[in-house]
Parts: sequence; structure tokens; C-alpha cells
Amino acid sequence: MGIDIPEKEVDGDWFAELPPKNTKDEGGKQIRKYAESQAKKLNISPEEFQKEYAKRINEQNVYLTTYVEKN
Repeated sequence: MGIDIPEKEVDGDWFAELPPKNTKDEGGKQIRKYAESQAKKLNISPEEFQKEYAKRINEQNVYLTTYVEKN
């Protein structure tokens, strides 16, 4: 795309934390289930998957925000 991405702080650290196994929250259960299934496919821990997934989602959001702001 050729977009110059400035250094932006992204407040997404909470999303990098995997909800506990015994969470009662339905959203937390879905996040954990997804992380566990993907981690199994990639042969990594669910915690490691969630941390990397959150990082990539945050990077995408920065790109999208920067694109929208410039156009």
C-alpha cells in the first residue's frame, strides 16, 4: 500500500491476556476456545497464540486507522 505508519501506542494489552479456563464470561470462553484450537494447530501454547494474535490485530488496526486518517 505504501502507507507510512507512524509510531502509535496501541492500548490492546488486555486482549493479549488469555481469559482463565474457569471463566464464566461467554466472550472469554469463546476467546479461550479459539486460542486453544489455533494453538494446537500451530503446536504452541494458547497463551503464546493469544499474545501473537493480539499483536497482529493491533498492527492491523494501526494500519487501518492511519489509512483512514490520510484519506
